[in-house]
This record gives sequence, C-alpha cells and structure tokens, in this order.
Amino acid sequence: MIKRFMKKFGKRKGFSLVELLIVIAIIGIIATIAIPILLGARRNAIREKARNSLRSLISAEQAYYAANGTYADLAELRSPTDTAQAPYIDQQTADGFVDDPELTIAVDAFDVSTFEVSCTTTDANIPDFEATETGEITEV
Repeated sequence: MIKRFMKKFGKRKGFSLVELLIVIAIIGIIATIAIPILLGARRNAIREKARNSLRSLISAEQAYYAANGTYADLAELRSPTDTAQAPYIDQQTADGFVDDPELTIAVDAFDVSTFEVSCTTTDANIPDFEATETGEITEV
C-alpha cells in the first residue's frame, strides 16, 4: 500500500491549487467564527476594567470623606494637602488613565456631601459609566 502511495504521490513537489483553496477557505471560516468572539471578550474585559476603576475611585472618595468630611478631585486624592495622609490613589489614576488608552476616569463634580465620577471609553461599542457617592455605577 505504501509503495502504491509513493508511486502515485512520490514525485509531487507541492500542493495543487484546489488543496490551497480548501486550506484558505477553512482558515477563513475559523477566522469568521473566532474574531467576533475574541472582540467580545476584549470588550467585556474593558467594561469590567472601567467598573473596577470606578469602584476604586469610589473607595478613595469615601476614605477621603471619612478623614476630611468632604469629597475631593483627583489631584487632592493623589496628594492630600494634609501631608500626614497617604495618597488615596496612584499617580496614573490621578492623571486620568487606568493602564489603558481606551479608558479615562474623572471626578466630574464634588462638594462637601456629594461627588460624581465617570469613566469614558474610546470604543463606541463599550458604554461609558458614571457613579455617585451612593456607590451605584450606571451605564451612560
């Protein structure tokens, strides 16, 4: 049987056009299925990163409020005027970026008893998020 196979195919030095087209079609089908799944997983990861960033910012605001009786902006959370206090957020968060060029966080409004924070994304398929002193995160 091997001799018959070698006799028939032994002298071939490449693939036929039909074989190449079949392989390309299979790769295309796999890509058609896999790419949307991977993009969906990426969007879900960015969405969760946005929510987690807002949760961290809410916690920082609440800790600042417990110590000072008022809410603050990102700069004050990063470098409290009371030098005895440790920073509530890191420099990257204070700059408004969360390890991702697609996410921007901000303290939109704050006063003695309320604050509003937001997380915006550059991807139109991912919603923006807002949160207030209640801790509730909502899609915008």
